[in-house]
Amino acid sequence: MKKIQQKTETNPLSVLRQAIRGVTPDIAVKARRVGGSTHQVPIEIGSTQGKALAIRWLLGASRKRPGRNMVFKLSSELVDAAKGSGDAIRKKEETHRMAEANRAFAHFPTLGGMFLCGANDLITIFVAPECFSLCSYLLSGYTKKDVRSNEATTKYLLMGGASSSILVHGFSWLYGSSGGEIELQEIVNGLINTQMYNSPGISIALIFITVGIGFKLSPAPSHQWTPDVYEGVRDYECNRSIRRQKDHPKMIISWLLRTNQIRWFYFSIFLTCSYGTKVEKIEKYQSFTTTDEGFLEKLRISNPF
Repeated sequence: MKKIQQKTETNPLSVLRQAIRGVTPDIAVKARRVGGSTHQVPIEIGSTQGKALAIRWLLGASRKRPGRNMVFKLSSELVDAAKGSGDAIRKKEETHRMAEANRAFAHFPTLGGMFLCGANDLITIFVAPECFSLCSYLLSGYTKKDVRSNEATTKYLLMGGASSSILVHGFSWLYGSSGGEIELQEIVNGLINTQMYNSPGISIALIFITVGIGFKLSPAPSHQWTPDVYEGVRDYECNRSIRRQKDHPKMIISWLLRTNQIRWFYFSIFLTCSYGTKVEKIEKYQSFTTTDEGFLEKLRISNPF
């Protein structure tokens, strides 16, 4: 206290309160150690936890200051924190930036899902799910110090990019066969007018679209990449958010498939859920087929009326 009073010539307790108030965050990061590396995930905290974390940051920043006298280093850090500078303040700002990025990753996919609900043309049907996919790629690599998270991001990006390329190639066949139409109803009218609805081009378009959506939805036989990716996503919230990406291709596939065309889908569900050696991998294999959303979606597709 004497050191603080000598530096500021004010009440040391007011400096201490101001420093703690300035460093206290609204959120914190939860450290996890996986595979010899530590990664952090933002979480919301209360005022008491925030003050405790602020004191911890102040002590940690004080130890990093040059010199041997801990009292002098701590008093200097408190004075800097009260003025709005120092390593503890920078730690708080970094934590808040991480949280804001995490919120953006959650809000942007929601916007894409809203656009997809009202999609009536090929461009929106393709772009809206990609809003979710791009954020999912970033969320899967959010714990950048974890080797498995980096592996998950690489595989997810490659498989997602490949599936998007296949999907847009199928859309291009559909666009060309309909005479250059992009709206769904106009595509149907164009295929009828040009007598192209039974042409090989439409079959090729449906094959590419089904394969592209299949990789995103990951039923058998396009489900082998899913456990490796989802196992590398260590945080539950990120894992759940990425798993929501399958809601978008479910909407598209329900538009394309009729009741008499759904038999292969049931068979792929059986293959997807029929084996597994690790609880975590079994959960990821069955993330669509055995969740409440999966059961409701299967019921809705098989009973459209």
